[in-house]
Amino acid sequence: NYEKGNGTEFGVKTNWKDNMLAGSVSHYFDQRDGIIRSDYAKNIVEPRLNDPNPNNRVTWRQNGGVVQVKGIDGDIAWTPNRNFQGILNFNYEYEAKVVNDPALDMTKPYLTVYIKALKRRPQKNPLWKTNLITKYNFTGGFLNNVSVGSAIRYSAEYNMTDSPTMDLIVPAETIIDLFGTYRTKFMNTPTEITLNLINITDKINDLTRSDGMEARISV
Repeated sequence: NYEKGNGTEFGVKTNWKDNMLAGSVSHYFDQRDGIIRSDYAKNIVEPRLNDPNPNNRVTWRQNGGVVQVKGIDGDIAWTPNRNFQGILNFNYEYEAKVVNDPALDMTKPYLTVYIKALKRRPQKNPLWKTNLITKYNFTGGFLNNVSVGSAIRYSAEYNMTDSPTMDLIVPAETIIDLFGTYRTKFMNTPTEITLNLINITDKINDLTRSDGMEARISV
């Protein structure tokens, strides 16, 4: 509750041929202050940080950091008929930066630790994120009431920490999911059975430690 933010977003939406092709694109600006930042000057001289017992260590932080982002996001939905739909959305965050960090002594801007904190992107701000989702509905024949689809999710690399002395980089990732749904009736109750195969290539990185491939069935 000590964080405050303000921002603006302007965009346009349009559709063609009764929503057969619909989409939007917008530009956003957001600034947030009151963010907790690691106090490098105090931590570098804090003797308890070197205690062999990790339960006795202390990390100093300060309120008052200001982070700013600017970007473009959009989506396109294509529905050529009642059987098929494809959706593409994207977010291009061309600017993500620390505007102010009260834990840094700006009278020494030549120090590498300060330059690094102000020049690199803040944590968890990939430059690109994109999703492509497709779905096909069978409306007759042997597979009537069955839907199948796929999702491709892409994220550019990003930093996992706001520490001015340490980088933990999550590499760029492309995750692929598959899903299928069958709609029927069970004792006159509309019932939907869904199978989701998440991350079918079993992609795992060493930082976010996803669960790898998952299979989920829901009714």
